[in-house]
Amino acid sequence: SSNSVNFTVVAGPAITLLSPNTTTVGGPAFTLTVNGTGFASGAVVEWNATALTTSFKGATQLTASVPANLIANAATVSIAVKSGGVTSNSLSFTVVAGPALTSINPVSITGGTGAGLGPVGSCPSRVYPAGTLTVSGTGFTSSSTVDWNGQAMLTTFVSSTELTACVSSA
Repeated sequence: SSNSVNFTVVAGPAITLLSPNTTTVGGPAFTLTVNGTGFASGAVVEWNATALTTSFKGATQLTASVPANLIANAATVSIAVKSGGVTSNSLSFTVVAGPALTSINPVSITGGTGAGLGPVGSCPSRVYPAGTLTVSGTGFTSSSTVDWNGQAMLTTFVSSTELTACVSSA
């Protein structure tokens, strides 16, 4: 028998958190932060097994540049880290479809009068409301707003398929 020599088995990289862990289809390029353990200098974040440009921030954090073309379609993506030739566990990143309009009601009104708009309803008097516009579609959230020529209107979330907006008499 010979003398013994120690052999050390170390844990490979492990991902614990992605920030953000979701984005909307068609959004701009962004930086993905990957937190975990066992990251070494030279570690690479992988997006569905494709390497992203990665910055090593320390043994517990990496950042990766996600180009806009990777979020052009709705999908669930697998994020993993390759460090020291070992691949980590993977976490899911979701690219969700954004809101889509299907109709507005009314589709026209009488200029200067607001005739044809829905009832003023819960529109506050400070808006000088002429009435409401109903917007139908998909993917609406409680933070969705209706824009009129690029300006956000006071919007009420009715459901994921309907919003109402206060139309000013101005």
